[in-house]
Amino acid sequence: MSEQLAFDVGDWIVHAYYGVGQIDSVEERPVHGETTDCYRVLTRDAEYWVPIDDGENPRIRPVASRSRIYRALRALKKPAEKMHKNYRTRQARISEVLSSSSLLDMARLLRDLRGRQKARKLNTTDREAFELIKERFTREWAAAMEIKPETARGRLKERLQAVEAAQ
Repeated sequence: MSEQLAFDVGDWIVHAYYGVGQIDSVEERPVHGETTDCYRVLTRDAEYWVPIDDGENPRIRPVASRSRIYRALRALKKPAEKMHKNYRTRQARISEVLSSSSLLDMARLLRDLRGRQKARKLNTTDREAFELIKERFTREWAAAMEIKPETARGRLKERLQAVEAAQ
């Protein structure tokens, strides 16, 4: 085992690809031909392993603090910024936000996609990104605030509708 774990069993983490998950256990796993201690992480849809001695793994981070949640929720209240009309430019922003897994960036993108949706129908790719980011945002909100995902999902829907009505 490593000298000091960055996370503990039971901790919630965010993975840039898998989203929010909870560390279920520490297990020995084969990695590149060697046995390595790994966190076993469970998400709603998957399980994956992260080597403990991976140092500062840029793909994972702790779930946001309550203050970061509140900051992201405040960002949702601001007027939507107009998204670029060029499809590739929008997709580059979406990819950047998804790979960074920044809660604040997700909130801003949700707000801006919602604004674009109000102005015109989202294309399939934008709509799928909107739904994915909305789900990741609500899952992190729920984990950080210790509420049910359904509760966070409902509150997010209410906030997005309130912002839309105010604009």
